[in-house]
Amino acid sequence: MVDLTQLVLFAVIIILTILLVVIGIQVFLVLKDLRRAVKKIDLVAGEASEVSSKIKGAIDTVLDVKLGVHTFSKVVSFLKEKTKDEEKKEHERED
Repeated sequence: MVDLTQLVLFAVIIILTILLVVIGIQVFLVLKDLRRAVKKIDLVAGEASEVSSKIKGAIDTVLDVKLGVHTFSKVVSFLKEKTKDEEKKEHERED
């Protein structure tokens, strides 16, 4: 019939099988939660990328405006100098 050794071995095999099934289920659930977390992190990273690109666009716009104002001031300065030179020449002609 069945010895005590065989009975103990059978019980150990059953217990280990149950433990391995439980551990397998837990690993599956942990990996499922990890997958969800990675998806959320990907969404946050995507939103951060959009925000940073919008900020970059705004900064580029401000820099373009600054460059335009700087160029305009140079043109105005050039025109002032040109007007002064012309006035000097006219004044010298009158003398």
